[in-house]
Amino acid sequence: MQEFYASAIRQTEAALCDELREYGFKSVRLNRGGIPFRGEWSEGWRACLQSRSPQRILVLMGRSPVTTADQLYDATRAIDWTPYLTSEQTLSVSCVAVGSTLTHSGFIALRVKDAVVDQVRDLEGDRPSIDKDDPDVRVFVYLANDKASFYLDMSGQPLHMRGYRARSGEAPLRESLAAAILRMSGWDCQSALIDPMCGSGTLAIEAALW
Repeated sequence: MQEFYASAIRQTEAALCDELREYGFKSVRLNRGGIPFRGEWSEGWRACLQSRSPQRILVLMGRSPVTTADQLYDATRAIDWTPYLTSEQTLSVSCVAVGSTLTHSGFIALRVKDAVVDQVRDLEGDRPSIDKDDPDVRVFVYLANDKASFYLDMSGQPLHMRGYRARSGEAPLRESLAAAILRMSGWDCQSALIDPMCGSGTLAIEAALW
């Protein structure tokens, strides 16, 4: 059983929580910043395909108490990253740090990156390259109150990039936000939907797809 995390746009957490429960995901819990849920690996892929409000779907790889850079490195190395990353692929690491001894998110991300690529190099003799813009594998670290949670991104590109729009108009509304707004509006999927600020039609398209 895996623990997943659906990251949410601020103030849309309740809508995302309702959506995941509607689609039958288990152990869904309302949480600030995103919604945790549990299931087999296939449930993570299903969330990527079916849910419309999250920004990304992450899978928890491990948790560990961390107060020093060496502890952070060792905790990262204790996780087996090699099933998901090879020396021929690219990697990026992002971090959020809150209320912890280690405070510099850039430094934390750098140490985690070092641990991951060192593990791959020890196995394969070469190390992955870093690509901050379009990596093959994304790792996220959340360090709160001296406890590090390590996540692997299952989404690839952000989930608001649906692929149905060749180009967007001016001031486009993000598709995942539009999906959340529809839920927050109380629309019942049956009555007429009127959008007086249609723009590029994002709300109407998301309504139709829902």
